[in-house]
Amino acid sequence: MQVAPAIRSSRLSRRATSLLLLAPTTLLYLTVYLGGLVMVLVMSIDVPPGVDSGGATLAHYRDVFGSAPIGAIVLRTLRDSLATVAGCLLLGVPVARYITASASRWKGIVLMAVLSPLMVSAIGRIFGWIALFGPGSVIADGLTALFGGKPTGLLYTEAAIIIGLTNLLLPFMVLSVASSRAHFEEDMSKAALSLGATPLSVLLQVELPLIFPGILSGALIVFSLSTTNFVTAALLGGSGRDLVGYEIYLDILVYFQQGRGAALAMLLLVVVVALMALAIQTGVQRHEVRDTAARTRGT
Repeated sequence: MQVAPAIRSSRLSRRATSLLLLAPTTLLYLTVYLGGLVMVLVMSIDVPPGVDSGGATLAHYRDVFGSAPIGAIVLRTLRDSLATVAGCLLLGVPVARYITASASRWKGIVLMAVLSPLMVSAIGRIFGWIALFGPGSVIADGLTALFGGKPTGLLYTEAAIIIGLTNLLLPFMVLSVASSRAHFEEDMSKAALSLGATPLSVLLQVELPLIFPGILSGALIVFSLSTTNFVTAALLGGSGRDLVGYEIYLDILVYFQQGRGAALAMLLLVVVVALMALAIQTGVQRHEVRDTAARTRGT
């Protein structure tokens, strides 16, 4: 008769211990992230300086929505972010396959090369790209010889921004896909090949659907980080090719238009979260359809 109370007491003790262990992280999350988010939200609906009003206002949001340059910056940000995701996918999936393949001999060296951008400071890495892209470089001289024009190479172009972001965020894609492919059984590929499937069909119909969760998570990480990056856009893109993150930085710390910068930050958050939720929902539906089809074939 005393066993049940003892089991119940043990469960309560484990639950209390778990909550106690989670308390510091939860407190930090609530204070730093949610607290900062609430402050930005309040700032975005606060009245501009010098305006005599006792309540909140949506003037900053109207200013953002009514600004044609802001619309162009948002579209450029989404375009460059999607191009960065595509570049990371094209480069990251083959590297992740090599790292997780059982027959790979140089996986340690390749993994170290992939992670090397994270070991260098952002400023030093970007100035390296400037030296590679800028005037006097081989790229600048080659482009000038082929197409003429100013000898600036790829510097101060959207291509430079996309290349810099791809170099910066490629490790996140590789690690995400590699973690998903680590559970992939290579015997499945061998079995499909033995049944007459081509290597391309095995890749598209067997391997990629199984590692799709890693591809989706990597794409979401790269997209969210690229939309909020401003250092790369500021140094490689130059004037006239601003991204949203750099525009928020200018509004808050340079132009001292905190309300407009906060409104732009909240709108960027909403757009990114909405796109990520749509991607996650699409992935879940795709997984459910594949499971349903597999059960149908099994019956």
